[in-house]
Amino acid sequence: MGIFHNRPLAVAECFAVLFGLLLWNQPGNWKLFGIAFAAFGLLFLLLLRAWRSSPVGNLFLSGALVLALCGALLFSFFLFFNMRYAKIEEQVGEECILEGTVLDRAMSTAYSAQLEVLLTARDGEPFSCRALIDTAYASSLQRGDRFRMKVTQRAFAYTESFEEEVYQISDGCLAAFVCASSEDCEILEGRSEGFWVNMRDWQSFLSHRLRHTMGKESGGLAAALLLGDRDALSGIDRLHFRRAGVSHLLALSGLHVSILVGLLEWILRRLRIPRQVRAILIPLVAILYLFLTGCSPSTLRAVLMLCGLYLALLLRERYDGFTVLCTVLYGILLFSPNAILDVSMWMSFVAAGSILLFSPLLSEWIQERDHWSKGKKKLLRFGRGLISAVFVAVTVNMAMLFLTVFLFGEISLFAVPATLLLSIPTTLVLILSLALLALPGIPLLASVTSLCAKGMLWTASIFSQCEGALLAVSDPLPRGLVGCFGVAVILFAIVRIQKRRYLWAILPAGFALTIAVALAAVYLPSDEADMLYIHKSDGCICLFAKDGAAVAVDFSGGRYDQSYLLASSAREVNCTELRDLVFTRYANLQPYVLQENATAIRIQNLHLPVPRDDWERAMAKRMEQQASLYGITVHYGFEQVCAEVAEITATDRAAGEGTDHLGQFCALRVNGHRILLVNMAAMASPLNPLIDNLAIAADVVTVLDDGLTTQNRTLIPATRSDALCVILEEDRLLELLPAPIPTSILRVGVDKTRIYLK
Repeated sequence: MGIFHNRPLAVAECFAVLFGLLLWNQPGNWKLFGIAFAAFGLLFLLLLRAWRSSPVGNLFLSGALVLALCGALLFSFFLFFNMRYAKIEEQVGEECILEGTVLDRAMSTAYSAQLEVLLTARDGEPFSCRALIDTAYASSLQRGDRFRMKVTQRAFAYTESFEEEVYQISDGCLAAFVCASSEDCEILEGRSEGFWVNMRDWQSFLSHRLRHTMGKESGGLAAALLLGDRDALSGIDRLHFRRAGVSHLLALSGLHVSILVGLLEWILRRLRIPRQVRAILIPLVAILYLFLTGCSPSTLRAVLMLCGLYLALLLRERYDGFTVLCTVLYGILLFSPNAILDVSMWMSFVAAGSILLFSPLLSEWIQERDHWSKGKKKLLRFGRGLISAVFVAVTVNMAMLFLTVFLFGEISLFAVPATLLLSIPTTLVLILSLALLALPGIPLLASVTSLCAKGMLWTASIFSQCEGALLAVSDPLPRGLVGCFGVAVILFAIVRIQKRRYLWAILPAGFALTIAVALAAVYLPSDEADMLYIHKSDGCICLFAKDGAAVAVDFSGGRYDQSYLLASSAREVNCTELRDLVFTRYANLQPYVLQENATAIRIQNLHLPVPRDDWERAMAKRMEQQASLYGITVHYGFEQVCAEVAEITATDRAAGEGTDHLGQFCALRVNGHRILLVNMAAMASPLNPLIDNLAIAADVVTVLDDGLTTQNRTLIPATRSDALCVILEEDRLLELLPAPIPTSILRVGVDKTRIYLK
């Protein structure tokens, strides 16, 4: 299609962004070498131009622009990543005195809090930076409060399921601190009235008004769609939108901005406002909306492109959408290098680029049909608009496939139909929510808006509850296919070809083939089963998976900090939902544990032990109530666990002798293999004789350090000589006292270990 034809600025900006992507996380010497190469190359071109005294050609102009823009972007990356952030990172572990303003409370519990702050001083010297502060007490600091605090800088946390450093840097937070005591915090007089504090106050005020008028559930969705405030949106609703493939509707982007700008344009035209006034007024309103919603990169992209469009209209110049898109991308990365880590920004630019790339093909197709392109009747205009909307929605979703596979490792089978069904309700909720903020005293308007929002939530939940709605893509073959089709689209877009309409066929072909390969990888029968030990903080979950079905056995009584690790582990074995979640005991079990798991991954069935006393019956009742909120079926006993994946043949629990810990064991049959899970307390309990009999017949015996008190030793039950014994230990080296010693011992102290059972 030749998208770079006669666009030297777009060519230079794309080359600069490409080099930035390759070098942003490299050592500073690499960036300095790139900067020097760009500077000397540009100097050489200028000297050559002066020596030859020939007219400036497109090749010279493109080369000079590429070198200049590459050098400037690399210099910006060097200053941010290798100078500013590296200096902050070197101070991890140091104590310091911070002064600043609270921007928001990111998280609060009865015993701790996490604050998002804007720092102004460090150890008495000016220090401008956004940061996180974790308090080991229930802090009373609120948004706008000024403080002086003694803290210790900590490193960003990293797990296999969450990289705090990437997430926080992309959001603009460059450091994390810990305050150990309330005595180390001093609240300064005078509330800060800074710009960002006021913007967040207005956002919170408007969000609260929507929730108060419409109800918590529907108002939370309206606040997310209109104001970008997703705090009131429940975890299960977010999971439904993700499984349905419409999470992009919850992230403010060009769709939301275009709907609101279209409404404002329509109103101003009805008021007969001159075009020049509209071209000035609408960008100003859009910029105000950008600041009100938090200035996310995806919204910034949409607003900047909108400003470019109205500037071209005001100056009566031709608007080149692709050049403006490249300029906006380059400008964002130049002035805010941390945006390179923002996933929503890249998804926004991919969506906008796919629209600019493929929309001309639709226009040509319509122009070839004279009765459509020249039709004046309302029905024909409506038909053209409907076809364009469907075309854009389908194109954007298929283009998003390339990013979602590489960034999230999953594909939603219902992304296209769900987007088509929810596009109109999204438009209605945006417009009606805006009207509701302006006219809050109309009950009928609030009811209609709430009904539309509830319809969206219900539709997303219907798609989400379909088994297999979300496919995990961890195998290299589907990812390789996506990469090949992505490169093919880019090459065909760059190369000038005659029959351009065939370019669009690459998208559905790649989409269909990738989904077919992913379905085959997940659901084709296999003679291999996966067993994953998820071991963290003295807790253990064993995940068994085979042919797309998964069963999780929680042997620790439930730990809330393992939910996202469980979800990421399931995706690793090509599963995006749990057929069964099994809790082997009630000790330490709390309803919020089920909430954390159910909002991280879809769960079909929950299996609980048969209650033995009033306390266990009361706990089981609370778990039933919590499960009903998430559509989870509760079973007592383990007879109905999916036998194709993991059949539980025996389990029991009893108090250990000389310890407060509950001894327990669980015997399973997985893919023809006998597996025994047992904790240390069980080895000193009345269950010991039964465990010895099961261990002799087991192929894999797993001993957990749950139940360990002061002795760093454990007994290994007698096993067969060809059995595998897995010892799960956390931050300690256990003294093994086996009788006899198994020939194969695997000591595990990491978060996750995978074993294949053939």
